Amino acid sequence: MQLEFFHPKYWLLWIGLGLLRMLMFLPYPAIMFLGKQLGILFYFIAKYRRHIIQTNIALCFPELSAKEKTQLIKENFIQMGYTLVENPLCWWGSERQVLHRSTIIGLEHLQTALDNKHGVLLLSAHFAALEIGGRITSNEIPLTFMYRQHKNKLFEWFQRKSREGQSDGMIERKEVRATIKALRNQKPVWYAADQDYGRKHSVFAPFFGVSAATITATSDFAKLGKAVVIPFFTYRKKDASGYIIELLAPIEHYPSNNPIKDATRVNKIFETAIKKAPEQYLWAHRRFKTRPESEPNLYQ
Repeated sequence: MQLEFFHPKYWLLWIGLGLLRMLMFLPYPAIMFLGKQLGILFYFIAKYRRHIIQTNIALCFPELSAKEKTQLIKENFIQMGYTLVENPLCWWGSERQVLHRSTIIGLEHLQTALDNKHGVLLLSAHFAALEIGGRITSNEIPLTFMYRQHKNKLFEWFQRKSREGQSDGMIERKEVRATIKALRNQKPVWYAADQDYGRKHSVFAPFFGVSAATITATSDFAKLGKAVVIPFFTYRKKDASGYIIELLAPIEHYPSNNPIKDATRVNKIFETAIKKAPEQYLWAHRRFKTRPESEPNLYQ
């Protein structure tokens, strides 16, 4: 640990981490009850995020009534509240606390690919329970995780330290060569490809019928890493009592030589997964931030 982490500017974060650590002394139902209350609170005070969620849901589910959209927004905030109090289970929770609440479906797809000496790109999206899903699956087959570096140095150190102890390694999302190397070394690499990173290395492909900047790195990693691509999603049970992790069969005839076609296939896979539990997807992200030329900003 670096001495600079004891600087007063980090004290508030230390207090926050300490409070989260104390949650481990509560029974699981009590932890999730607290998360629900936090989610309800966030719904009323996080006006900017509520606006983003409201805009995304209106774009992606125009068929819903106003009442149904409002209910979905509230449920989405509750799911984010669950995530906040659930993450300590990923960092500090014992196997007994976490594993007996989970069911993994389709793990044989991953095992077969590894037995056949393939690297595997576990294609995922930002669902509310994605982090604990990685923790649970890594207990069966150690995974390498791609992640986005946090701007706060202390939280970045803490995040890496906690995740590295529960996985086969961490790769920052900009470390392209490290990702390709891991895949060629026949490792399973967890990778979320559903966010808007701008025009560079992206193409526009439909996402719930709306044109969305979609990164082409998914097909690039599969091609350069000589890897199979297996969709991988984690769902929280409807009663918040545990988790269902689903690994689908490898995507056939992927990648192609058409990046727009590949991006469209990936987005369609994400759509199908999201429709199973739309309240659990990270709608707080500005998925449609980057627009085609002449199209207006959708979040104003």
